Amino acid sequence: MHQPKSSRFAGFVGAGVFAVLLLVAASCGDDDSDSSSEAPATTTTAAATTTEAPATTTTAAPTTTAAPTTTTTTTTTTAPPKEMLDPIRQTAEIRPQDDGSLLVYTEIVIQATPEQVWEVLTDFETMPDWSSSFKGLVGDLSDGGQAVAIFETADGTFEFPHELSWDEGRSFSWSDPILFAPGIVDDHRYIVDSTDGESTLFVQTDQLTGDNDALPAAVLAETLRFLYDVFNEEFKAEVESRY
Repeated sequence: MHQPKSSRFAGFVGAGVFAVLLLVAASCGDDDSDSSSEAPATTTTAAATTTEAPATTTTAAPTTTAAPTTTTTTTTTTAPPKEMLDPIRQTAEIRPQDDGSLLVYTEIVIQATPEQVWEVLTDFETMPDWSSSFKGLVGDLSDGGQAVAIFETADGTFEFPHELSWDEGRSFSWSDPILFAPGIVDDHRYIVDSTDGESTLFVQTDQLTGDNDALPAAVLAETLRFLYDVFNEEFKAEVESRY
């Protein structure tokens, strides 16, 4: 059946009014229920956790590596005191050696310094004035030098050529066959030996090696022992008279 326009219009308006009422009701319902459901403010205050590390004070001990103490001991070597020379010491003897030779050994203490003893010993120009046997050396007075030794005996004056061994200030010597006793070689030495600071030991030796039938080494050695002992006494007297 076909409805008239006025009825349809009234139905449309009614529906619209109904819809508006529904909207208003909904709106009021929202206002009434506007209970603010505010969640209780939950304030979570984190406890300030301050974890303080224990104060660790590491004091490094000063490491001082001390060098080992080196104690240097200075040893002072004191020279042993010099033996005091006996002013009357004097020796003249013959000493047989293991090789069959004979050593004529003589010594004497002179009250003078080694320098003074050496000065007189090598003053060959004045030696004939005070020595009754050894009259001195003439020639090259150096080590290896050629010189002539002059001796005086009861049988006269004799000259013997020699090659010298010379240690200035200390000694001189020679070693040659003995011309008047073939077969015998001598080693004749004059030595300024030792001193105690005031006195000096003078030594004169002669080593005889070999033999001779006409003049045996033993007989010659005894003659030389006597002559050298006399020379030493004369030498001592001359040195001490000068100084």
